Amino acid sequence: MDKENKRDWDIYIDVDGVLLYLNENINRFCLRNGIIEFLFYVTNNFKNCYWLTAWYDGFNDILEKIYCVDIAQKIEPMSFKEFKTENIDFNRKFLIIEDGLIDEEISKLKENNCLENYIQVSYNKDANYLFKVIDIINSKIYKD
Repeated sequence: MDKENKRDWDIYIDVDGVLLYLNENINRFCLRNGIIEFLFYVTNNFKNCYWLTAWYDGFNDILEKIYCVDIAQKIEPMSFKEFKTENIDFNRKFLIIEDGLIDEEISKLKENNCLENYIQVSYNKDANYLFKVIDIINSKIYKD
């Protein structure tokens, strides 16, 4: 599959636990290393990028101030009332990067035969884990 075909995929990204990790040495959430590279990767390789987070109401504003307007303009907020899987378009190819879906959300993925589209990231994985996530994404997209 070439890069152009990758752009046919949607990607849903959580913030807490994915872009931020729990640094157990200081007992605080910190930005993971490689966050800019990761966000450039997803925005350059996926047609539709969505924040799948309760932060959806203002995370792009934060991103614009801290990082880069270009990235913020390419990621849309995805709202949900109760479950993060509520507004996912199951008719399209997609990936979810999340630190922990709840049982109802996992059931919805199973019901739609797409549990393998879920990339679970531990909130306390090492600071460099986003580089591994890119490898995981590529392995899922290129599995065929």
